[in-house]
Amino acid sequence: MVFEEFTETVTELVREKMGEDVIVCNQTVQKNNGVLLTGLCIRKEGVNIAPTIYLNSLYEQYERRNIGVNYEELDLIVDEIISQYHNFKVDQDIDLEMTLCFDVMKEHIVYKLINYEQNRALLEEVPHDRYLDLAIVYYCSVYRDGYGYAAMLIRDSVMKMWDVTIDEVRQYANRNTPKLFPYRIKSLSQIAQDLAELKELDLECAEDMPRIYVLYTEGYGAGVILYDRILQDLATAMDSDLLVIPSSIREVLVMAYECDAQIAHFNELVKCVNREAVDEEERLSDHVYLYRRDLRELTIA
Repeated sequence: MVFEEFTETVTELVREKMGEDVIVCNQTVQKNNGVLLTGLCIRKEGVNIAPTIYLNSLYEQYERRNIGVNYEELDLIVDEIISQYHNFKVDQDIDLEMTLCFDVMKEHIVYKLINYEQNRALLEEVPHDRYLDLAIVYYCSVYRDGYGYAAMLIRDSVMKMWDVTIDEVRQYANRNTPKLFPYRIKSLSQIAQDLAELKELDLECAEDMPRIYVLYTEGYGAGVILYDRILQDLATAMDSDLLVIPSSIREVLVMAYECDAQIAHFNELVKCVNREAVDEEERLSDHVYLYRRDLRELTIA
């Protein structure tokens, strides 16, 4: 079954199961790093915002089974999609007119980090600031609850409508982002231990793992490295310069810097992990970064 047939079949099956008061349609969405994904949009009549459930990975799982057209398997996929919808659905309208007013939206402006080279086409129409091999882009967090959030990327057209400069947008983003998305930090050994307990495994080696910390926030957490003093405070606490490893657009790993051989090793490791374990739209960079505490500066290592 080709992807187009899979998409049409799943869309129709979801539509049948959801009933007439729910609108179901598929759409192509451009994600980070220029990745195009096909998503299923499901929303109640009268509600103007809805989650998008992407079909590409579900199709890949289906095809790996090499089962041709199998409606029992398709039915399981449809049930999974509907379950995701119920987890992330929004039952109320969002006042979209508020996005027209800068005085309202300025309190919701935040930033995120993306790869500069992989997003050149997007950046032609999006106000941004260059940062190392990355770009700082700005968006509005228009809806958040315990399950997810909706965001509006700030494009040149929005800036023109608001009649504001990037300096104004940057000012609010720098103030809002740490406040709306406070940083979180956890040791890699603790995460490993938590996973082991969740799966009821005996993990005796967790305490012997190197001191690596996961630094993140809710949402696009890699931007946490831009927070005022966060890297300096970590360097002081660890009494060392820092190696900052871009895990994805959602978090970074931080560890004490010891030697240049460490840089070469982790540069190769990041490239390998990006290719084999990180979805293309989640990748941030193929380079590790070095934070020098005496200079209070982050550079490409």
